[in-house]
Amino acid sequence: AMGGGGGSIRGLSISNGERAVTIDGGWSKEHSDTLGVRLSGVDMALLGLFLSEELGLEGTLSGHGELISTGTGRKTMTLGLQADSTVIAGKDAGTLSVNGKWDLESDGFRFSLANDIGGRSSLTAGGLYVPGDRNLSLRMRLDSLDIAYAQPLLSSVFSEMEGGISGEISVKGSTDELEVSSTDASINGAMLRIGFTGVPYCTGLTVAST
Repeated sequence: AMGGGGGSIRGLSISNGERAVTIDGGWSKEHSDTLGVRLSGVDMALLGLFLSEELGLEGTLSGHGELISTGTGRKTMTLGLQADSTVIAGKDAGTLSVNGKWDLESDGFRFSLANDIGGRSSLTAGGLYVPGDRNLSLRMRLDSLDIAYAQPLLSSVFSEMEGGISGEISVKGSTDELEVSSTDASINGAMLRIGFTGVPYCTGLTVAST
């Protein structure tokens, strides 16, 4: 149901076996309300409709999101998602957890991201994205994060990539002109195979702080 000041969706559920998407609640400009979306075991391959299919995403996605009407004309939101048995570009990415909340003071979305592969985390990250000016502030801590995850995005240059990147990396600025800096970042055991020659290059690379 929808009206001039808001609307509601009550008990909408789409399911296939153990996989389900449920939407329930409402939104309003004039009074408090909450619209909730819950995912259970959704096939991550569906994200290929919105992201590059070349990433080869596999796994299941579960969690929830809420759009919260404050009754003052402003809205906030929360997000908590977990991807299980995740595979990116044919490589095990373990369990990925994403959490976030709309920050009314900065008018942006604060988020955190972490993975777990057999009890070890190769990625922890946190940041703030402000849609109004498309400004991103992101800090990542990497511990032998597999560079092969990025190979599909660089397939025009590299046909094969191996190795792990470690260190702290910061990204900030407008999404049109991001600035990247690093602290003690290095790529260990790297092998990059150039696509048009088929020749592999093995290297260890240390990126100086910037």
